[in-house]
Amino acid sequence: MVELTQKDRGGGREQAILRAAEQVFAERSYEGASIRIIAATADVNPALVGYYFGTKAELYREIFARRYHDITEERLRCLDAVPADVRGEEGVSAILDAWFRPFFARLDSPDGANFVRLLTREAHDPRQGERDIVSQFLNPSATRCMERLAAALPDATSDDIAWGYQFCIAVMLSSVAGVDRAAALASVPLASAGETDLRGAMVEYASAGLMALVARHVRR
Repeated sequence: MVELTQKDRGGGREQAILRAAEQVFAERSYEGASIRIIAATADVNPALVGYYFGTKAELYREIFARRYHDITEERLRCLDAVPADVRGEEGVSAILDAWFRPFFARLDSPDGANFVRLLTREAHDPRQGERDIVSQFLNPSATRCMERLAAALPDATSDDIAWGYQFCIAVMLSSVAGVDRAAALASVPLASAGETDLRGAMVEYASAGLMALVARHVRR
């Protein structure tokens, strides 16, 4: 059950429902969640869920509308802070760090971590196309990042940028979902799994991969 804050107890049931829904969807997936389970987690009458948000599908979309909007705004601010004239590996690393930073920062809070898990589920769900979440909320902002990557890598083809971005995001999502497995696979306990360490490792790995993808044209 979601622990209600004083604000929630004072009438913020809408926020309590959103937080509960985020947790339940993250744990059970869209198909495995139900209004009844969400209401029980939020400690409210199921009718209130419908009153505030409508159907399960509408509630699911509302989570992304609110949460991903915040991530996108932060990403664009971070991206705008990267000098427009940076090129090569330095530029790629700076751009990817700006893009990854708001995502990884959310791992430090329970609510943020729930959304990261939910986002990972949705991105890998074979049926995500039926809900149109990725195309509506994720793809528009992705275009901005790809434009910056293309400017930093003038020798890259459009395919390089499109596939490179997709590879970077796929690895980013998988790395977050697989932190516990990475710890289990390590021959010794992982020395660090903090947000900054994980993000730095991810940026270095993704940047090298994208640079190698573009370098194929030089070798041919």
